[in-house]
Parts: sequence; structure tokens; C-alpha cells
Amino acid sequence: MDEPQTIVAKKNSALSPSEVSALIAQVCPAQDYNNKRILLIVPDGTRTAPVGLLFQALHRQIGQVTKALDVLIALGTHQPMSEEAICHRLDISEQQRREAYNKVKFFNHTWNNPATLKQVGTLSAEEVSQLTGGLFSMDPEAAWDKASDLSRQIHITYKDKPFHTIVSCAPPMYDELWTAGKCMYKLEPVLADDGELIIYAPHLNEVCVSHGGHIEEIGYHCRDYFLKQWDKFKHVPWGVLAHSTHVRGIGTFENGVERCRAAVTLATQIAPATCERINLGYRDPETIRLEDFADREDEGVLLVPKAGEMLFHLKHQPQWAGGNGE
Repeated sequence: MDEPQTIVAKKNSALSPSEVSALIAQVCPAQDYNNKRILLIVPDGTRTAPVGLLFQALHRQIGQVTKALDVLIALGTHQPMSEEAICHRLDISEQQRREAYNKVKFFNHTWNNPATLKQVGTLSAEEVSQLTGGLFSMDPEAAWDKASDLSRQIHITYKDKPFHTIVSCAPPMYDELWTAGKCMYKLEPVLADDGELIIYAPHLNEVCVSHGGHIEEIGYHCRDYFLKQWDKFKHVPWGVLAHSTHVRGIGTFENGVERCRAAVTLATQIAPATCERINLGYRDPETIRLEDFADREDEGVLLVPKAGEMLFHLKHQPQWAGGNGE
């Protein structure tokens, strides 16, 4: 029997669909999944990934031998996805859903229901070593460090100097400010002091379905605004507080006065009164012509056509005083 071919991705290049199928066949021999129940966990629609390609290749490889091959949407703290949206995420049509994938069940992770969560234990380094035949026995932090080092090379855009104006365009997959807030905090490291970052999202009309009430209550503020008034805010879910500080950015709170390092403005369908109430600026998206902000980096103006996934950093990052950063 011939040895299986080893598929290796070249640096800075993507695998073709046929290479993906060959890789999955190599690492997921069909006989290993015979009559087993398999749950495939995939990111939700707010993240860019070749989910459809991977799902379909896996289904071709093991779908006919498993007892069940189901899909769980890893929502994080995001909204559940409809069956139509999940089909779109998996790059399959409604007809394909009825015919080729009719045995596959779709589930949304019910992260907000404690009754559905159960701690089943922990894996020690010794157990991991046994399960992998001695091939792997690390605590996961070391693996995360290596992944972080690789990501730093691939997923960060470096700039020479900060920008006084940034127009950060939220893609349609961010359908509420809860997710579109990434368009701020992925770009704050290249936003100049006293500058303005505009989250441009004409399609967006919702702050957050799940947490909007809390956000309406507290607004968007810097970290110290909450920490120096902790008794006033400690009842609010801490994930909401973290979201608030990430979107509002670095700042200080002294003697009852908050001073944020830069301005954050929404150019969305969220009403001006709501923006004011939650402590963000407002611009009518109809008044913004993106071409007016393009190709002006030498003037200190940055246009990011699809923001939220790529992290921006200065080549020589300053140490911000009194802020939210590390």
C-alpha cells in the first residue's frame, strides 16, 4: 500500500479545493468514523473563513459512514442563525439541503442558557500524551503562543504613522454594533490622539439585540470610567463592559471627568439621539462619499474598505498613557 501523500501549504498561498479534499482524506480516514456521531463546530457568519469548502469536503469524505454528522454554529455572544443563513454559511443551496445534506442537523450554540452547559472535566498533560501516542503533551498556552507569533506575521497590517481620520467600513456580515465594534478596536492602534474614527455601516440599524438594554444603560466609555466607579457598574455583565471599553477606546477618568483619547462616530441607521445617549458621535451616512477619503494616507486619512478582521498596528507602537492597552 502506498504511503498517503502529505499536503503542505506553501507560505502565503491558499490550498486549492482538490488539495483541501486530499488533505481531509489524509487526516480523516473514513474507516475511523464508521458509525460514529460527529459534531462539526463552525464559526458563525460574522467571520470570514472557507467554511463551505471544508464542510462539503468533510461530508464527502465521512458523511456516508457516520451515524450522524451534524453542524453546531459557534456563536460566541452573537445572534442565532436561521436555517437559511446556515445554508448560506455552508455554501449550499436549499435544494442541496433537501437532497444531499438532508440528514445533517443544524444547531446554534445556546451560549446564554446555563441549563445547556455542562463541565465534563479537564485534560491533563499526561492524558493528552496518552491520547496522542506521546506526540503531544503541552499545556495549550505554548501552542497559542506559536499560533500568535504566526498570526502576527500574517494578520496584522503595519503603518508608519497614525491617522487623524479613519473611515472604517463595516461589512454586511456585521449586522449590529456589537460585532461592528471591531471596526474600531482593530484600528485604534493607528488612530492619532484627538483623531476621529468613523464606523461606516449604512446597513446597520441595531446596537445589540441581546445586550442592547445594558448598553443603553451604561453607554460607551473608557476603561477607567467603569473601574473608578466599580460599585455603580459591577452588576452589568462584564462582557458588556469590556465591549463598551473596546469600542470607545483609550481614555482617563479623573475627578468625575472622562477624557477619551479620540472620537468615535457612527455613520449608520442608528438615530442621532441614540448615538448621543450611548456616548458616540453621529454622521449621516448619506453625506459620506468614500472616494473622498481614498488614497489620502499621506494626509493622515485612512480608508479601510472592509474592516473588522485585520488588526492594524504602528511599526513603532507608542505607549499610550492611562489607557485600555497592554
